[in-house]
Amino acid sequence: MEKNNKINTDFENRKMPLIELLTSQENVLQLAKTKNIEKYRFAQFFKWILEKKVVNPQKMSNIPLKFRDYLEETIEIIPFKLEKNLHEEKTRTNKLLLETVDNFFIEVVLLNDDDRTTLCLSTQIGCPMNCSFCATGKAGFVRNLTANEMLAQFLLVQSIGYKVDNIVIMGMGEPFLNFENLKKFLIGLCKNDISPFSPRRITISTCGVENFTDLLLDLGLPIKLSISLHSPFNKTRKSLMPNAMDLEKLFLQCEKYLDRIDKRITFEYLLIDGLTDDDESINLLIKIAKRFHAFLNLIEFNEIKGVNYRSSTREKQIIDILQENNVEFAIRYKRGKSIDGACGQLVWTRINEKK
Repeated sequence: MEKNNKINTDFENRKMPLIELLTSQENVLQLAKTKNIEKYRFAQFFKWILEKKVVNPQKMSNIPLKFRDYLEETIEIIPFKLEKNLHEEKTRTNKLLLETVDNFFIEVVLLNDDDRTTLCLSTQIGCPMNCSFCATGKAGFVRNLTANEMLAQFLLVQSIGYKVDNIVIMGMGEPFLNFENLKKFLIGLCKNDISPFSPRRITISTCGVENFTDLLLDLGLPIKLSISLHSPFNKTRKSLMPNAMDLEKLFLQCEKYLDRIDKRITFEYLLIDGLTDDDESINLLIKIAKRFHAFLNLIEFNEIKGVNYRSSTREKQIIDILQENNVEFAIRYKRGKSIDGACGQLVWTRINEKK
């Protein structure tokens, strides 16, 4: 996935990441004292970024020019280059390809609906879970994204004119394998004093890794949990998601989660022809959904090059079965097919261009 053979491991130390100021009043006070800057100037700076959605310090008109120069030279705000912003008119979907300072690529997706815009945010460059249906897994794993790189995805899309109403942490990577950075990002986003984002409008999706429910609960934010299930059978699920935990362990985690908090779990379920859409799978899926009082998110398979799976042709029959059994569900239809719609596909295409 790398553009150059050598990875720059010192890139995080070039400037102070903005997230370190948003999550630490002590850092703000120390910087203000060291550089002889009035504390309220930092509050002005944060308002420009979080309320006015301006990320270029030179455009912050009520801040002294000298301080603007200092911010530009010292604070890391957007550590990305926007390489592409592709739009599919039919589904009102945008896919942004971002290049990191160490010359890798990540994706950001915007789902524009009549009443809201949802940001699909990435937590890693590539993914170590190696799911057989996912273009991100095909690209391999490079590194974790920093907390500031997660924040920058949010700030960047807002700075180019999109108002983000909801965030789904369902982009590249397994969020709970980069939890310390994810935690810092969420605290900076949701607990800042200027313009906190409501955690109730954030969903984290996971394949299921060790202690993921403990990590989420200990965070102490009312964030929604979505779990990539994709098959009710261990053997089939392992063929799809070889590095995900066994279903028995996953369900124990779900029980622990529901014992501690009164929040509904969503199970994501990929409809793959001949593999996950048969009656036996759907009937067992119904039992699992009822056991955990879960909501089902059925996903149309977005076909990608090099993967032999096909989208199910039994969608209508499955909908009828779920309705007959009074199971609540929604269908996530294909979006962005004309702009490398599958998760990770835009990065995969970009990598191949470099070969």
